[in-house]
Amino acid sequence: GPFTGHRSGGHLTHAQLRWNNSFKVGLWDDGFHNAARFHRVAALIGTPEGDVPLAPMADWERIDAARGTWPHQAARVPQMVSWTVPAGSSQTLQLTGPSTVLEVTCTVGAPSDWLGMWARFSWDNEATPSVDVPLRVLGGMMAPPYSHPVTGLMFKNDGSRRITCYFPMPFTSTARLSFVNQNGTPVNLRVEYAKLDGAYPQPWGYFTAQHRSGVTGSGEPFLGPRITNACGTLRGVMLEDVADTTGRIPNQQLTHLEGDLCLRINGNRGEDHSFDASETSIGR
Repeated sequence: GPFTGHRSGGHLTHAQLRWNNSFKVGLWDDGFHNAARFHRVAALIGTPEGDVPLAPMADWERIDAARGTWPHQAARVPQMVSWTVPAGSSQTLQLTGPSTVLEVTCTVGAPSDWLGMWARFSWDNEATPSVDVPLRVLGGMMAPPYSHPVTGLMFKNDGSRRITCYFPMPFTSTARLSFVNQNGTPVNLRVEYAKLDGAYPQPWGYFTAQHRSGVTGSGEPFLGPRITNACGTLRGVMLEDVADTTGRIPNQQLTHLEGDLCLRINGNRGEDHSFDASETSIGR
């Protein structure tokens, strides 16, 4: 369904559960029948503080019913630009506001072009970009040579040459959408975008996306993106990992994640392993 599902080894829900004073998650287990099993309970908790409104469930159900298509209530009025972006150079889409970007769709000439293409977006003359990620990440595209189409609620890709991001990106006066080619060869890039002119309903924050990648060994912590001095809502997390396909590991055919993901919100883990923050641990 729209808010519940299952994966190998577990179940999940995105149902919005609200409370006033306290919240507790409990797991009952029969130790006799499940003596050979282990369990992990993961919870991602967001407490609304009036900073970003929560969409009503009916609206998310409407979006899920048409997953992968235009999710906004406003009419779609697309515009398109095409460039050949030289190697080591960039092209920029300069927009004026107040306005809200409701869609960014990008198409490249070949899947390998995604390897060096980056998105750097800044709003209202910011000194540093709010969005600084591989362009493919905005549509949930895996790094070549791996490919698989993804259809999410607010982004999608065809597993090859096309990505779409539907997240609203409001700004007051100016938006600078730069597409940077770090490949060694030119890239043919087509950008289709749709926006809605006028001030976005308050309260709102700038659309922000950060990226960090690295390789860790067993027992080594990996420090991912960190946002401080900010009040907002986490809208998406993308995890990416690839298996050893060099032949050193026999019968290795699948991409897999193995390890723990910890999201720490509004604090750090306590010394006695009590949590001062919301933390999830997703194993394997």
